[in-house]
Amino acid sequence: MPINPESPDSIVGNKLYRSFNTGIQSPNFPYFLEVFDPTGNLPEGETTILSLKTYGFYEGVQVAYGETAIELMILCSYDPNDITVTPSGWEEPKYVDPEETLEYRIRFQNTGNYQAFNVVVRDTISEHLDLSTFDLKAYSHNVEPVINLDTREIAFYFNDINLPYEECCELESHGFIVYDIQPYADLAHNTVIENTAYIYFDFNDPIITNTASSSIYVCPENLAEFTSDVETLCLGSILNLEATQPWVETYLWTVNNVPNGAEQLNSIDFTEAGMHSISLTASNPFCAHSSAVDVEVLPLPTAVFETNSNVLTASDAANYQWFNNGILIDGATGQTLEITEDGDYSVEVMGDNGCVAMSDEVFVAYVGINEQWKENLSVFPVPVGKNDVLNIAGINLTDITYIRIVDRAGKVVFEAANGIRQIPIGNWASGNYSLEIYRGADKVVKLVVVR
Repeated sequence: MPINPESPDSIVGNKLYRSFNTGIQSPNFPYFLEVFDPTGNLPEGETTILSLKTYGFYEGVQVAYGETAIELMILCSYDPNDITVTPSGWEEPKYVDPEETLEYRIRFQNTGNYQAFNVVVRDTISEHLDLSTFDLKAYSHNVEPVINLDTREIAFYFNDINLPYEECCELESHGFIVYDIQPYADLAHNTVIENTAYIYFDFNDPIITNTASSSIYVCPENLAEFTSDVETLCLGSILNLEATQPWVETYLWTVNNVPNGAEQLNSIDFTEAGMHSISLTASNPFCAHSSAVDVEVLPLPTAVFETNSNVLTASDAANYQWFNNGILIDGATGQTLEITEDGDYSVEVMGDNGCVAMSDEVFVAYVGINEQWKENLSVFPVPVGKNDVLNIAGINLTDITYIRIVDRAGKVVFEAANGIRQIPIGNWASGNYSLEIYRGADKVVKLVVVR
């Protein structure tokens, strides 16, 4: 029994409610519903979902229930004769799963100025579709499909349809066919399936619809393939990663099973040395794959140095490079460095594993020649025994102009007019004495203890 779509029982939001009595002799009937966008803002090519829920009651008790949903593509209203395919496909190639059943919907409308007595829709099925799976799902008027296995053409005959023309009866001037069909198994990736319908109104030339296109997507095993710029790196270096395969919708990077990035490119800054597991899970609407690699992060060498007067000594390493005030010192590539000026010194060291570390900068004051002789001077033994010999070392005797030893009362107990290496200690009283060594006007004083 035909239902008047203009007289629903109620409309609540985007839901239309309609009740009717089918009668036991008429269990199947068409129900026509045309949906318009009054704003004209729905974008062409986008899809919308139309769902239908049906409840059956007998003597007030629900005895049946059914529901279905179809995906409709938004089409321009200027061409009412078209063909669409569901699913509409992912991305511009309109990818579909090779095991997906394709639903084709062919719509037609009499836009002439007189009724059409007969309508024939001719649809040549792609060689990539299995004709044996053809299943006519829905139609607007009584139709007789005829399949030519040789030409792969399906002709849909709407005989005596008497389809009104648009200006007379816009709603009744429409018709449609919906059928399912499955692609052949084992189609290659990127196989394109196209479908174009030819619509004949009586004896007129055919109206040729648009071409509905789908592309087969076969999930590659290397969907999650990625490259890294290194497999071994030093602590503090950045590991750069790049996923290499196309047609990926989402990325999930992990480091040691902890999420670390969701883009095609990823950079990882490790904070600990050792072996680390890097994995990528790449997915799209059809599949998801994962891949992983192990990366070794090497420890850095210890980079410190000690200062002894004008000599700097770095910690043990394989190679060295010294810097002063942040500037590389040419030729300063040994473990030790003898400085000749004040500055903020640092050393870059390379370990046996090839990793490089830089020490902190340390200010070191240069000890000049006028002070250096004092640093080098040594006196021994300490203490010195009575009637023993006091030794002087670490200085150039020719630079010494005067030496004397004074007791605590200020009495000179020994003196010499030039440099000597040994001073004889007589039967001096036990106690502390001052050894004064002169280098011109400059002098150094050392404590001498006699026991």
